[in-house]
Formats: sequence, structure tokens, C-alpha cells
Amino acid sequence: MSRITNLWLILMYTALVGVLASATISSFAYKYDGIHWYDADLPVTWEINQNGTVDCTGEFQAVRAAYQTWEDVAGSYFTETYLGTTTLSGPALDGHNVVSWAHTEDSIATCYFWYYSDTGRLVEFDIVFEDDYTWS
Repeated sequence: MSRITNLWLILMYTALVGVLASATISSFAYKYDGIHWYDADLPVTWEINQNGTVDCTGEFQAVRAAYQTWEDVAGSYFTETYLGTTTLSGPALDGHNVVSWAHTEDSIATCYFWYYSDTGRLVEFDIVFEDDYTWS
């Protein structure tokens, strides 16, 4: 290898080590804080906004498969019932659990949820995928 290539590799390695040395690694990605569905509220019913996203096809099936994945986790008590499409979109405390695509303040997706603070009983949620991103 040439001296320029060696120098470039050394500089890249040094930069990478510097970045990794200053990185903060979180000890958890999710922290359970007691908010949950009551058994009497199961199965959770939900709908998906009929417009989906214009970027791709198959988004309805992908979301339904994701719900099934949560239901299939060993030890999970979560159960759900898909009610079909709706004209509603979130976030709105309106008695409907809705998945939709809209603007979410620059996150990939946001799950908005409402609960009783004194009991932790989950009342409703809306999942909004950022529509400014291209989905596939």
C-alpha cells in the first residue's frame, strides 16, 4: 500500500476510535413503568387508516403481522382484534386505536397513548408512522 493509503487508514481508524470512545451506551432500550391493558380490556381492538402510505403496497399486512408477533411472544397476555380500515387518523383520544401515516415531529414513528395515572390502566393508543419518510 502507498503512504497516502496508510495515512488515510490511520486517520480513519483514529476517528473511529474517537467516536466510539465518546459514545454513550444505554443500559436499556425500554423501561416498563406499569402502564398496561387490564384483562377486561382484552382483546384490544384496532384499525388502520384506509389511506396507508403511497410509498408502497403491503403496509396493512405488515402492520397486522407486527401485531401478531406481539401476541405470539411466549408469556404474553396481549391479544388483539383487527377491525379493518377507518377514515380516522391519530393522534386523537376518540375511543379508537388507530395506525396511520402522518407527520410525527421527525421520528420514524410515534405511539401516542392515554392511561389513568392512578392505576396505570391503558385506555387507548394511536400509532403514527412518519409519512415524510419513504416506506418500502
